Amino acid sequence: MNYLKGVKLTGSLLLFMATFQLSSCQSKSGEFSYSNTVNLNDPIKETEIVMGAGKLNINTHAATSVVLEADFSKEAWKPEMELDQSFGKLSISQPDGKFNSMKDEDYNDWRIKLPKSLESDLNIALGAGEGKINLSDASLNSVKFEAGAGDFDINLSRTDLSALEVNAGVGQITLDLSGARKNNLRAQINGGVGAISLTLPRETGVRIKVNGLGGIDQNDFIKRDGYFVNDQYGKTSESIEVEINGGLGSLALKMR
Repeated sequence: MNYLKGVKLTGSLLLFMATFQLSSCQSKSGEFSYSNTVNLNDPIKETEIVMGAGKLNINTHAATSVVLEADFSKEAWKPEMELDQSFGKLSISQPDGKFNSMKDEDYNDWRIKLPKSLESDLNIALGAGEGKINLSDASLNSVKFEAGAGDFDINLSRTDLSALEVNAGVGQITLDLSGARKNNLRAQINGGVGAISLTLPRETGVRIKVNGLGGIDQNDFIKRDGYFVNDQYGKTSESIEVEINGGLGSLALKMR
């Protein structure tokens, strides 16, 4: 099954996601807990993380292992972590077909550590909830993040990413792409209803195309020929090209 396609939202599901209570994801002593560690002895081409709903926390560490710790209120929600060395793919996922709508008393909390040295394409899908993803200084090749509703804080500062795609339905996206770069980055951000806060490097050329959003706080960015650019655009060997597509919401652009 293609898990990433499984988080595509219909209108009714999107309405449910919008009313999802984040209190159901608060950390508490879990009735059920699970932990697993996978040592990566060979290169991994793709890393996939698919969660139905809950609280997702991803960080990096110096080790070459992937660590998963989870607390959840229903035994059927026990996550699965599999490494397919023949295809070079690591998968952490909710059991297929066993995740039902969360009630107020339910919780599903995952804490994942990835190797900082992992050179992989990372695909993350979260149905609804809260995502805090800190991949600062990571060696990932690309990142794709898909979510239904909630608040998502994504730190990709000082990474060597060449491609980024973020798709979120309802809620707030905070994305940090600041820091020195060694290569070009193309990023696409698609938001439905909510606010987008984007931090970009001051010393690297940046050009941003915005479609469909309402209020835009451009700060030190300059509007030129239908794009927002910083004063380094066209002057640096590396650059960042960003396309932002939004429905009803706001955008705040920052530099650091």
